[in-house]
Amino acid sequence: MTRPEYTVYAQSMGAADVIDYTANDPAEELAARFPDGVDAVIDLVGLPDLLASVSAHVKPGGRVASTILPPDVDALAARGIEGKMTVRYSAEHRFPEMAVRVAEGTLRIPAIQAFRFDQVQDAVALQATRHVRGKIAVQIGSAAGA
Repeated sequence: MTRPEYTVYAQSMGAADVIDYTANDPAEELAARFPDGVDAVIDLVGLPDLLASVSAHVKPGGRVASTILPPDVDALAARGIEGKMTVRYSAEHRFPEMAVRVAEGTLRIPAIQAFRFDQVQDAVALQATRHVRGKIAVQIGSAAGA
């Protein structure tokens, strides 16, 4: 689910289907497109009501993961769904594999907007818009050879 201006970007990153959450109710749209439910939901936004409403369409045996807010693990478990709060640290053992996939072109990485430390206020202001395309990085110290 994305805003319309990010649809092409989401598709370029591998999204097979994109729902504009500003045009219709996202949970209703999800149910209309996938009446048998979906296998998984990954929350990268952190809107509790949105996560709860789309999680209702995950099939038993499915998974709900969030990088922002913990999903209601107990309520999901009662429906036979695994809920998990996840962070990048849980995948560090897979970094070598991911590096190979990036080099092969089978795993795409998002654009990175880099800010010097003295621009951290600009980086925070951009993040506060909640509509960042890609990732934000703040460089602390000087890069080698820079």
